[in-house]
Amino acid sequence: FFFQAEDGIRDSVASRGLGDVYKRQQLLEKYNIKWLKEWQFTINYRVWQLNRSSKLFSFSRFANVSIENTIYYENGDAYIGDVCQGKRNGYGTLLFDKGSSIFEGEWKDNKREGNGYQITALGKYSGQFIGDRYHGVGAFCEPDGTVYDGDWIENSKNGVGHMKFPNGDVYLGEFKFDKKHGKGQYTYANGDIYSGQFVNNMK
Repeated sequence: FFFQAEDGIRDSVASRGLGDVYKRQQLLEKYNIKWLKEWQFTINYRVWQLNRSSKLFSFSRFANVSIENTIYYENGDAYIGDVCQGKRNGYGTLLFDKGSSIFEGEWKDNKREGNGYQITALGKYSGQFIGDRYHGVGAFCEPDGTVYDGDWIENSKNGVGHMKFPNGDVYLGEFKFDKKHGKGQYTYANGDIYSGQFVNNMK
C-alpha cells in the first residue's frame, strides 16, 4: 500500500504529519525535482524504504543506528539513510552536487564499504566497494556503451574481466590497471577470434 501525501508524493509508510511533507518538499526544492520524483518510483527507492523501516532496525549491523536521517552538507551534497555516531554507517543514499551524481548502498564511517550502485558523469558502477573505492567484483557501463564486468582493485580494472564494446567486439581475459594485459580472448563482431597474450592493450 502507498499513502498519498499533501505534496503529491507517494510513500510506503503512513504520513506522520506536516513534518514529513515539509521534509520531502525541502528535498524537492534543494535537489533536482524531476530526478527525485522519478527516483521515488524505482526499485532502489523501495529497497531504501525497506532498509529504513523500523521493522528491520533490529537487524542492522551497527549498534545505536539512527534511521530516517537527512543530512545537508555545506558543499551542496545531501545524505538520506542510516547514521551511527554522527557518521554515515549502514545503508543510505548520497546525492552529489544537487543530484548530478549519486551513490546508493552500504557505508562504514562515512566511506562506501560493501555493495553499492553509483552514477557519475563517467558512467554507472554496480558492485563492491572497499575504503570508498571500486574494489572486488563489479560492473561498469561507460557513456559510449562499453560495459566491463569483472575484478577491481582500488578503482582500476585488475584481474579477470569481460568487456563488451559498442561495435560488438568482446574481450574476455586478464586486466591490469584498466588495460588488457595477460591471457585473453578477443572476439570481433564479424566472428574472428584472437586468443593469446596481451600487453598494455596490445596483442
